Parts: sequence; structure tokens; C-alpha cells
Amino acid sequence: QTSQRLQSLHSLESLTQEIIRVLEELLDYEFGAVLLIDKSTKKLLPFALSDQGKGTAFIDKDKAYVSSRDLYLGKGITGSVAQTGQSIRIGDTRQDKHYFSMREDIRSELCVPLINKDEIIGVINMETTQLNAYSETDQRVLETAASQIAIAIDNANLYSNLEKSHTDLSLAYDNTLKEWAHALELRDVDTKG
Repeated sequence: QTSQRLQSLHSLESLTQEIIRVLEELLDYEFGAVLLIDKSTKKLLPFALSDQGKGTAFIDKDKAYVSSRDLYLGKGITGSVAQTGQSIRIGDTRQDKHYFSMREDIRSELCVPLINKDEIIGVINMETTQLNAYSETDQRVLETAASQIAIAIDNANLYSNLEKSHTDLSLAYDNTLKEWAHALELRDVDTKG
């Protein structure tokens, strides 16, 4: 059922919210994010964040906050997962020297890679204030969801590119018709004059 919901065509905006809803149903978490790799800067940028019941204004503010934290490949847990493609599950973040704090009092973290066509495109990161909150089963569930989410993101990008191409072709066609009409008007004026 989750796979069907994610594989139907979505705009990137609607896909963002659908991803968060699916993740909230699969795992109970306090903070969750889908971060995508910007290939040019090697930064991890927020793609989908939970509104935590506070609405879209909260999402916009939280995206700005996450973006300001300069998450790069290799930095912290999310950066390590994005660089290696290996999931990381931590029961007590205070005991992990690689943990990079984004929020206060986080104790457990589960981060899995988003891989599409053998390329790491980002990560899904879950955090909570509870100790030892995520099990091996949670990790497997999130890894399964991540594979579907990576395909859904690719499909949404393809759809967006197709829409842009269609718009560009329509504009080019309209401009060509206008040019032909103008050329015919000039020809008619020439032959009558």
C-alpha cells in the first residue's frame, strides 16, 4: 500500500508531504527529515520535514533552520550515511563521537540512505528524545521505505522535467506560429503594394 501511494505520479511538492505522512505511519518519531544531496556543493538539503502538527509555516521555518546547519557529506551521522550508503542506528547519541547535534535532548537516531540507480541521492533521518528507540526491525522497515521513496523522487523529477519540456515546446510552437503569421502578413502587404 505504501509503495502504491509513493509510486503514483506526484509533483515534488505533493510528494514531499506524502513521504512525511508515510514515514509517520511507519515509525513513531519526534523529528524526521528527508535530506537530498546537492551534487555541486556536497551539502545535504532538506527535502521533506514533518510539520509536527504545527502547519506549513513551521515546515518553512524548520527547513531554513536545517539548511543553516551546514550539513555536508561526511559530517555527522547524516553526512556519513550520505557518503557511505550504510545505515546507522544509535541508541544513545551521547555515546557517539560522530553525532552532530541539530536539536536538544536527542537520544536515538536512525538514518538510512536513499539510493536510486546505484547512486546515493540523500538520506532519511529519524530522531527522538527516547533512549534506544529504534530496533533492527525499524531499520529494515525504513530501508524498505527508503528504496520506494528514492524511486518516487526520481519519478517526480522525471515528471517535472517532462512538464517543463512540454511547456517549452508549447511556447516554441506558439512563437513559431506567430512568426509565420507575421511573415504571411508581410508577404500579403508586399504583394498588394
